[in-house]
Amino acid sequence: MINYNNKFKNLLSINWALLKKFLMLFIFFIALSFFLSYLIKPNIHDFLNLADRHNKLEITSDSLTKFVQYSINNGLKVPFQMLLLSLIPLPFLYFFPVILTAIVTGIVLYIPFMAELAGKVSFSNILLGLLPHIIIEVFGFLIVACGAYYINQSIRSKLFKKIPIQMTFIASINHFLLTYCLVALPSFIIAAFIEAFITPLFS
Repeated sequence: MINYNNKFKNLLSINWALLKKFLMLFIFFIALSFFLSYLIKPNIHDFLNLADRHNKLEITSDSLTKFVQYSINNGLKVPFQMLLLSLIPLPFLYFFPVILTAIVTGIVLYIPFMAELAGKVSFSNILLGLLPHIIIEVFGFLIVACGAYYINQSIRSKLFKKIPIQMTFIASINHFLLTYCLVALPSFIIAAFIEAFITPLFS
């Protein structure tokens, strides 16, 4: 007799060791982006254009509209992009959207050091505006990345026999959907709520 309870738990399980590796990679790209920004000293207008292209969000002062935009972009669009990229039999290509987020975060952390904003924006204010939501948001991205990892691994194992397989393709899809719906998506919604409604109170 099949124990569906254990089967569900196995599909919902999170590889914390893998998540930790993705987190270290995310932090590395933040540090690299900050360091390169410090050397290159990008123009603030160029950065704002980069941020707009990355987020593809309409600028609005309406908190509810922002909440919906953040939820759709981070909770639906980016995970779907990562899912599509995981279907390409190249390792870690699905992590590219997360790397872009890390790069933008690194540049945001550099903002207080820009000559144009010297004395106008403090590093503590930037952290206060970032940390409350980005920790939860990045956790969601890393959960999605872990799910995409198994999908990508199952596809590559079919093409390249030497690659070990941890889940079948169907199991990896089920794992992705479960962890996304039950863990990642709620994280994105909470992060969007904090960014839209709470963060502006401290800015």
